[in-house]
Amino acid sequence: MPSRRLALGVLALLLLAGLVHVRAEAAREPKAPWGRNHFPAFDAYVYAAMAESPSVFTLAPWGYRLLTPLLVHALPARDPVKRFEQVARAGLVLAAGLLALWVHALGFRPAAAFAAAVALVASEPVSAALRHPFLAEPLALATFLALCLALERGAPWGLVALAAATGALAKETIFFALPVAVHVGFSRGGARPALRALVAAGGPMLAVTALLRGAWAPHLGAGSGPGLGADALAVALLSIVDHVDLWWRPLLLAGVLPLAVIGAAGATGRAYLHRYGLSLLALLALPFAAAVYPGEAGFAGFFAADIPRLLLYALPLLWPLALQALDRALPQWRLRSAPPAAIEAPRPAAAAAWLAVVALVAGLGGGLDRYRRADLAGLRDGPWVLGFTRESLRAAARLERGLAVELDPVQQRFAWGVSDPVELSRLRWPLRDGWGPLAHYGLHDIRLRSASAALVVPVYTPTDLRLALRFAATTPARLRVLLNGKPVGEAGATERGAETVLTLPASGLFRGDNELRLMPLPGALQVRLLWAGWERAATSAGAP
Repeated sequence: MPSRRLALGVLALLLLAGLVHVRAEAAREPKAPWGRNHFPAFDAYVYAAMAESPSVFTLAPWGYRLLTPLLVHALPARDPVKRFEQVARAGLVLAAGLLALWVHALGFRPAAAFAAAVALVASEPVSAALRHPFLAEPLALATFLALCLALERGAPWGLVALAAATGALAKETIFFALPVAVHVGFSRGGARPALRALVAAGGPMLAVTALLRGAWAPHLGAGSGPGLGADALAVALLSIVDHVDLWWRPLLLAGVLPLAVIGAAGATGRAYLHRYGLSLLALLALPFAAAVYPGEAGFAGFFAADIPRLLLYALPLLWPLALQALDRALPQWRLRSAPPAAIEAPRPAAAAAWLAVVALVAGLGGGLDRYRRADLAGLRDGPWVLGFTRESLRAAARLERGLAVELDPVQQRFAWGVSDPVELSRLRWPLRDGWGPLAHYGLHDIRLRSASAALVVPVYTPTDLRLALRFAATTPARLRVLLNGKPVGEAGATERGAETVLTLPASGLFRGDNELRLMPLPGALQVRLLWAGWERAATSAGAP
């Protein structure tokens, strides 16, 4: 009998894998130009940058969702799009299989559990996830369902902790499973088991989150946007109501939501909601919180395209209620009276799970690079984020090898939508504020357009650097040069251009994106940066 069940399980998983493949091929855009330098949306550019260098922080909040970029980075395929597709498909197959096991653990027969898994794969949220396979949803959903399954089956706390830690590495949605953990504990003995469940699930989540959001990039903080006051929240709610025509159809989930409402009316449905209701409500609200996105002043608009994809998290939790509503028509799917048996794992396996949790947390603690990334928030410009993160790390690596780095306006000319995406390396990535809007996409002169302007100097190992600056101005002028807020000298500018050589001391540098700020003194007019370059000073590099 066990071998027959195993064979049926493997067959079911293969069928789900085949269905995911069919759905993915149907969702693929035939003429999509996606490649190493071109992706469909801002989020995809951020995840692509993360996959190239997953140990270095990129941009909050995406930068903390590390599981998918880590796996993409580890795959051997050269094409990053193919690697993302492989991870997304595998994650959805895993999620569908775990959904079937979880529905069965709730008491439904295997046929009903497999039907729920097939319906998940055939749903619009899965199609939306497959159309944009660069995001975190497939693996985040799989880890969420793994945690729910471990809790429902009474798995050893080590397995619960491992699922929770992996989920926290995938996406912060794993925290929505904590109410389930508490209720499962209460249902199995009261307050003490509930506390154990909360510690086993919440402890690893907090440990991973603290490492990612606290120790990795503490200078940037853990926030992902401005806080919501009462007025802003009211505007957000009004925006959701005003755009009801954009979200009511996706919210129905092809009839699953109405069926779930019917299933919730019975005694069994109410018992299920007592355990999963809080998590379900939070996951149903999640797409709307993401759709109303903030701008510099209030809310910038309503982004309805995210709603179908983010309903992927709520859909599995709706299926047990929908199956309960179908119980009268399909009584063979009826719930069993007795709960399924708890998972009995041998002590070595339980101990191995705890060791895996410790290894994961320790691996994060030792593997995350504390490279101090410049704050990239504020400008939702995917090509710039990808180009900046890629080229800044490349520049730091050049310095590490004793090579020079330069910003040459003649050679570095790139404008998104005008230049070929394969020339993204010609982006004027060192330019920060003060050079005018979108200066990094410049094709012409680099002009100083504010009271001060900044360049980025990426460094791996702080050491004395030789900095050369060449400026031109309408009349002779001087500029103060500050390194991370501390003066290091002055640079001159003449009508024909003047070059200044300064030393950037190692004591003023840190491992990361250092800021070089240029402040024209009174009287400077039409200041242009003709060229900038830096390299290790002769005494540091060992050069003659």
